[in-house]
Amino acid sequence: MDNPQLTKPIECRYDVCLLTLNIESIESDGQISVRNLNGGRYAVFTIEHTADAVANFWQSFSSEVYSCGVTMDISRPIMERYFVKMVANGLCEMCVPILK
Repeated sequence: MDNPQLTKPIECRYDVCLLTLNIESIESDGQISVRNLNGGRYAVFTIEHTADAVANFWQSFSSEVYSCGVTMDISRPIMERYFVKMVANGLCEMCVPILK
């Protein structure tokens, strides 16, 4: 929710999400809210699933996106994506929204 290049790490806010096809099956005590994400194109970066690798990504992602020749879509959030199989192999994905 915050740009870690402009916001102190301790002050960055994050949403955590669970992808489900049946939202009615989620039981909540009122602390879970529903949000639909807008679709679109993303540049997907596969990185090591370590604190250092994630921190390094957040420090350098804008130059990485620029070096790919695309423009970031700042109206949509960057997402960290964790698949069980990837995490088991020490990896995760960073999905940066891009403009067409």
